[in-house]
Amino acid sequence: MREPVVFRGVAAHWPALQRWVPERLAEMAGDRMVEVVVGDREGGAPVFESMPLRAFFTRWPEADESGAPALYLKEFNLLDALPRLAEDVDFSPYERPGATCWHDAWVSQAGGRTNLRSDLLDNTLTQIVGRKRVTLISPAWSADVYPSPKFDPYARLSLVDAFAPDFARFPRYRTALTHELQVVLEPGDAVYIPRGWWHTAQSLSASISIAGFWETRWARATVMLLEDVRRALHRVGVYKRGHCTCHPAAGQRSAA
Repeated sequence: MREPVVFRGVAAHWPALQRWVPERLAEMAGDRMVEVVVGDREGGAPVFESMPLRAFFTRWPEADESGAPALYLKEFNLLDALPRLAEDVDFSPYERPGATCWHDAWVSQAGGRTNLRSDLLDNTLTQIVGRKRVTLISPAWSADVYPSPKFDPYARLSLVDAFAPDFARFPRYRTALTHELQVVLEPGDAVYIPRGWWHTAQSLSASISIAGFWETRWARATVMLLEDVRRALHRVGVYKRGHCTCHPAAGQRSAA
């Protein structure tokens, strides 16, 4: 079974570590509208707030003292939205022969969380700004994390709230926890998360991470083809509409 690997300082030379400051990002962002996750969409009912990207980057470094859920721009193609930022990163050390890769940004206020999930593709997560704690559990313990029927494109979720587990409902999760691995990523660090490994992430400060998902020809012809069908059926409302991470539940869109 393939194992996670931590790469300390692999991206320490990237200009992004110095250039991706709130003022520059807000200036570049413009008025493009984005859907920002409020709180935990994996474990709870999805709540979204629409705002201009510039407004998000203005609010992003703020620490909310009121206890309100953190704002989290998840799975956002930042390098496509702001192409000049591509000059600040170098993914060549991660290249794999015969595989293609797409890069999603995860931009969170301090305290932002991603609950237990298992991706269908290998992922190399690189920390650009801030610090992030990543916890991993082997797929060998999948039964003990209680997989959820909730739909999340290209991933699988857990019924357990990993940040406040209810052991009365999910007693076997204690077993999974005895096998967890944990790492805190600093700017310039990366972690390789093999497909199938369960993981959570928590931003310990305002944070930007770039996830690189690797699609091999085998994955394209098998798991991704099936997932594309599931996603298409979901989009037209015949597969798990309203029980997903991508559409707000009734009454769950933020008015802010």
